[in-house]
Amino acid sequence: MDIHKLIHLIVRNAKLLIIVPIVAGALMFFLTRNQTKTYSTKASVFTAITAKTSLEELDQSRVDFFATKAAYNNLLSVISSVDVIQETSLRLLAKHLVQDKPIYSVISNTNLQELKKIIPKEIKALVDKNNEEKTYRNLQSFYKQDKANFLYNLLNYTHPHYSIKAISSVKTVQVGSSDIIELSYQSNDPGVAYQTLNILIKVFINKYGDLKKNQTNAVVEYFEKQLGESSFSLSSAEDRLLDFNKTNNIVNYYEQTKHISSQQEKIEVLQQEILLEFKSAAAVLSRLEMESKVRFNVNLKTNDIMGIRQMLIDRNQQLANLEIFEGDSLFQTAKAKKLRQEKAALESSLHDKIDSIHIYKQNTEGVAIDVILNDWLKTVLDFESAKARLLAIDNKSLEFNKLFGRYAPLGAILKRIEREIDVKEKEYLEILHHLGLAKLKQQNEELMSNMKVLDSPILPIAPEPNKRKVLIILVSLFGFVFTFLGLVVNELLDSRVKSAKRFSLLTGLKVGGVHVASGIDHSIDTPTLIAKGIKPVVEAILDARSKVGAPVPVVVQFFSNRQGEGRSEIINAVAMQLNNIGYSTLALSFAKEARQNANGSILPLKNAFDSRSYLDLVNTGASCPIVMVEVPAISVQIFNVSLFATANLSYFIADAGRKWTPADTFLLDDLKKHVQVNLDGILNKVHPDNMDDVLDEIPKERSWIRKFIKNKIVG
Repeated sequence: MDIHKLIHLIVRNAKLLIIVPIVAGALMFFLTRNQTKTYSTKASVFTAITAKTSLEELDQSRVDFFATKAAYNNLLSVISSVDVIQETSLRLLAKHLVQDKPIYSVISNTNLQELKKIIPKEIKALVDKNNEEKTYRNLQSFYKQDKANFLYNLLNYTHPHYSIKAISSVKTVQVGSSDIIELSYQSNDPGVAYQTLNILIKVFINKYGDLKKNQTNAVVEYFEKQLGESSFSLSSAEDRLLDFNKTNNIVNYYEQTKHISSQQEKIEVLQQEILLEFKSAAAVLSRLEMESKVRFNVNLKTNDIMGIRQMLIDRNQQLANLEIFEGDSLFQTAKAKKLRQEKAALESSLHDKIDSIHIYKQNTEGVAIDVILNDWLKTVLDFESAKARLLAIDNKSLEFNKLFGRYAPLGAILKRIEREIDVKEKEYLEILHHLGLAKLKQQNEELMSNMKVLDSPILPIAPEPNKRKVLIILVSLFGFVFTFLGLVVNELLDSRVKSAKRFSLLTGLKVGGVHVASGIDHSIDTPTLIAKGIKPVVEAILDARSKVGAPVPVVVQFFSNRQGEGRSEIINAVAMQLNNIGYSTLALSFAKEARQNANGSILPLKNAFDSRSYLDLVNTGASCPIVMVEVPAISVQIFNVSLFATANLSYFIADAGRKWTPADTFLLDDLKKHVQVNLDGILNKVHPDNMDDVLDEIPKERSWIRKFIKNKIVG
């Protein structure tokens, strides 16, 4: 819908757009003539949520936006909670019930009398005229008894003073970005408004303080309980470590294992050195024994020598054990001295045995036997000493391996116990830290939860300004807007043919002319508009007439899908235009019996089936240059399609005020198959506002406003 159509829609429905807002405004005027007066009061409370000095933030000025926002949301939620509203309602009721006479700052006479009328005897019995707090506690106990008593119904229905719904209308807003919240409340009684807000502020401050304290108390109790459990768990782990050390004779595991590792490294180095000495001595000893036996035939393995040698081996082994196992600090003990003395005596005895061998022959190389024997003796002593030391060091290595094997799994177990103790200790310290923070938070909440009333509620004297005028204007405006939107939606959803452009889109036909609906707007020059709309049809007929030539008449046939589409009306309008310029016309239509009327001939329907040309039918009537045939509705009548092909012009007529259906499309498509000449369309009963598609300007009287809109806005 373009601006042109929109303006036409407004102008066409101007009366409706004016009447509906006036009626809506008048209705609101009468409905609000007895509007109740309202009294408003407000107060402000300093919350100190952001601009505060707390125990937690003595040296910090940073404000957490999200934490502050959450704190304000919590505060507003507490104010609007059912528990706070319910307590406020019961306390307000208790204050009113203890009143013997009306007080302006408490309740008006009218509302007090209304309250006395609705209060039943069982509620009156709960009232203590001298104790408002006791009355409140009695009402609270009665309220909680069941959900069918008077107080429950009073609070949960729609009473203007005591219902939860009424008191929930208290408005709470934050003043800018400050720590101040402003509360406002309206009521039809100034005393009720004043007392309600007073009571609500006291109740929600107490509730909020209790809530904050309960939260921190619960946190402190939780951490104290967790601290006790963590302490017990840590002590148990430490006791297991103590028992483990006692059982395995561990003083300092890591120093002990370090000492064992260093000693084992030393033993391995010493073991390699002694092994080299042993192998070297063994090789030399084997060579000397072989040489003495082969060259000098001396047997160095006699029983005496081997006996002394075996005793020497035993003393060397004992000395090696003392040296390896007991260390250097114990090497100078009496036992070691005795063993060295015995070793020296055995070496001397072995030397004597060697000297007793009186073989002083010389070998082929000139080496004396006593030199070989001395070398053998020295080598034997070195060999036996190395052998004893090697055996002792091997035993020492095995002992250290066993000790190392015992300490290895102990380290894993000890590490596990120590890791467990470390975790328990960190857990204990963390819980202890959080407990300290929780106690600090507890003290801080107790310090900061005591909000202060900055501005106490003011007792209203004058009622609030009446909003009646605003309501009337708004209702009138809404009436206009809704009416306008309804018209626009109706226009957009309108599926009627309406305009020539839409008619062409629906039918696929070229629009040959339009015919205006008469009697719609008296300011419109209807005859001129009809002449302009039919002008293309008249011109097409005259063009066909010039091509055919006399005396053959031009035959123009008019179709429509349904009855009442306006075929006769179109034919009369065309005939009138032709008659005005000097052309006589003949209008033909079909009926069961032939007859004559003022506009032309009505031929028998049978002739339409017997004739193969319109000229045959025309010959039966008066001679005329232009013949217009009104074909009955094709949706209800059977025709001779051969007859259709003999017409010079064909027009399909449709009513602009009806809907176009798929059945219309089907009938029109069938008609297109049988009509050989070009089939054009004529749209009948078109509203003048919808004729802009085919006419440059609609001839009508316009005010200066409409001329301005058309010239400057519509164009």
